[in-house]
Amino acid sequence: PATTILSVIVAVPAAYAFSRFTFPGRNFLFFAVLLRNMFPAVIFLVPLFILMRAIGLVNTHGSLILTYLTFGLPLAIWLLKGFYDNIPVQLEQAARIDGATRFQAFV
Repeated sequence: PATTILSVIVAVPAAYAFSRFTFPGRNFLFFAVLLRNMFPAVIFLVPLFILMRAIGLVNTHGSLILTYLTFGLPLAIWLLKGFYDNIPVQLEQAARIDGATRFQAFV
């Protein structure tokens, strides 16, 4: 459950930002998200183990949470970006005209 909650907390605003905003490095960051999805998970296991050993998280729940986030977060961001791309921008603009803040329009 912790991985799912953290993944949603991080992926929803990240995907919304990729979908709606233009910022420096946007294309590079989204390409990095896609790049992670292009390789099989087994390639990342040894570097992740070395990282977990270096920060002292071997055989802990924290290492499992970070590992599952490493594999699940790029996919969640990619899928949610496609979802936000299909929502018309005019819907948010109408909410803003009606007095909603950007966060209220997002919700």
